[in-house]
Amino acid sequence: MKLKTIYIIVLSIVVQLVNAQENPIKTLTIDQARELMKANYPQLKSAELDIEAQNKIYTPLIEWGETGLHTGKEEVGNGSKGIQTLWGIEHEGINFFGAASKKKWKEAQINLAKSIKNNTLQNLEKEISQVWVKAYTQEHIFKVYEKTDSIFNGVIYAAKLNYEQGETAKLDYLALQNQSYLIKIKKEQALRDYQSALYKLNAYLNSKELYIPDSIPYEQLLSSFDLPKNMPSKNTLLQVEENKIKVADASYKKVKNEFLPKLNLTFERQKVDGENGFYSYQVGVKFPLFFNGLKTMKEKAKIEYEIAEMNYQQTALDLQTNYLIYQEDLLKWKTSWDYYANSALPLAKEQQKGSLLAYKEGEIDYITFVENMKASLLIEIDAWEVLAAYLSTYYELKFFDSL
Repeated sequence: MKLKTIYIIVLSIVVQLVNAQENPIKTLTIDQARELMKANYPQLKSAELDIEAQNKIYTPLIEWGETGLHTGKEEVGNGSKGIQTLWGIEHEGINFFGAASKKKWKEAQINLAKSIKNNTLQNLEKEISQVWVKAYTQEHIFKVYEKTDSIFNGVIYAAKLNYEQGETAKLDYLALQNQSYLIKIKKEQALRDYQSALYKLNAYLNSKELYIPDSIPYEQLLSSFDLPKNMPSKNTLLQVEENKIKVADASYKKVKNEFLPKLNLTFERQKVDGENGFYSYQVGVKFPLFFNGLKTMKEKAKIEYEIAEMNYQQTALDLQTNYLIYQEDLLKWKTSWDYYANSALPLAKEQQKGSLLAYKEGEIDYITFVENMKASLLIEIDAWEVLAAYLSTYYELKFFDSL
């Protein structure tokens, strides 16, 4: 890519990112992009903080209920000093029996947060891989238009001289000029698409520095392909749905334990007939007499559990279907890319060279030249778009598996 073009791209992106003089452009591979995203992307940090928050939220396993203090007298009268309670303390609503269910519910919440973080990471790794591919292929599409524009500039220059010397008809010159303008417009559109792809890539990287994809040969990208032959048994999204079932199950059992009795304890220091040294204590249980409110909560928790199970089954079905579709898509794009890489692209490049040489030597007219150039240009553009679809589908499958 020409230095002037790179400078234009940098200036447009720096307006929203950083000062180019202080932060020069850097290139990075697709693996480096994933690692930088892991370190900087806010959504991933948010998921990590959610795990930390779940761990730090204090949820006592035993509910100690409420504490009260009291004093008073009883059996007073008819000359009797009665029983005086100097002070008394009572503790009501101690829930020992729900400790196990609360512990499992807490663990289920933490595991759900962890699985959400893993799923977020997997999705982000897939997304930034596809965004990197988009920027990589858009750069090459722009280069194709830039190269074609350079060829037409040379032809137009020669045609103008021939036209001024009367060797080229005005209609031929105008037709070539029109095609040259069209190429320039397409080149400008490709440049904007490339800039948009760089905006998105750098948004995922969330860095003070500006990055563009490393211009490695596409053969190097394709050589690292390594996919499982069958659908993985676990997927991070499926793990999230599975943990939602566990949370719903733990919530249901926690609600059921609300039906269990709670303990009440009372201790009093007393004076009987004016004599000190007496005390009393009571141990009792407390349980709901009417279960309407608890029954509603129990039914709601049961329905939520059933919904979580249905969501899991639906997610598993969707994942299985999508995996098969991605496999078919990958085969489709691989077949297309093999054709372009092995046949169409080499022929298109030969067609360009041959047409340019033949036109300069007068062996073909401008119509044949323009048609040949347009055909070879479309083949090159299609090839890069096919490669983008091939790589994007590959990364859909690569990050389909789980942990």
